[in-house]
Amino acid sequence: GLWTRIGEIMSQTSFSVNQADFIDITIFPTPMTGNKYNIEMEAQATLNFDYELRDFTGNLLATKNFVIHKGHHKIKKMNEKNIPEGFLVHRFIFEDGSVKTIQTQKQ
Repeated sequence: GLWTRIGEIMSQTSFSVNQADFIDITIFPTPMTGNKYNIEMEAQATLNFDYELRDFTGNLLATKNFVIHKGHHKIKKMNEKNIPEGFLVHRFIFEDGSVKTIQTQKQ
C-alpha cells in the first residue's frame, strides 16, 4: 500500500549521503571589513567543487574551483575586488549536485 511505499522512500533518502556532508567549511573574519577573507576547509573525503561568492541580490562576484583531499585541512586566502558591503552568500557546489551555503557580512 501507500504507506509501505512512503516508508521505502524515507529509508532510501536517509541513506543518501551528499558530498557536501564530507567537508567542514568556515569563513573568517566575519564580518569582513576589506576584500580579503579566508576559507577554512577540512575534508573527510577527496572532493572537487566550485565556489561562488554572490552579493545579496545574487550578483556573482567571484568563482573558483577547489580540490581538497581526504583528511586535509586547508586555509585558502581570498582577495577579491569590489566586494560590496552587506550580506554575502558563499556557495560551494559539489560534483553530485549538493550545495553548501554560508552567509557572511561585510561592513
